[in-house]
Amino acid sequence: MTFNRLLLQEYIALGQRVKSFRVEVLDHGQFKEIANETTIGHKRILLLPDTETKGLRITITAAKACPVLSEVQLFNAPKS
Repeated sequence: MTFNRLLLQEYIALGQRVKSFRVEVLDHGQFKEIANETTIGHKRILLLPDTETKGLRITITAAKACPVLSEVQLFNAPKS
């Protein structure tokens, strides 16, 4: 898969829970960090470098309560 945008959404009816998270991609058999961010909330769109991978890992590194994600989407947005 090739992408440069990552959309994350929490199920906000239960409140904002995620305090921090990281995003990693599989690169030659090893996971490599491409983003280390704070809150997600209702919707968070990360602008990332063009990335091609066969594996993606999102790790919640801190949360106020058990995290509940309602949406995870990848996009390959056109260059402006």
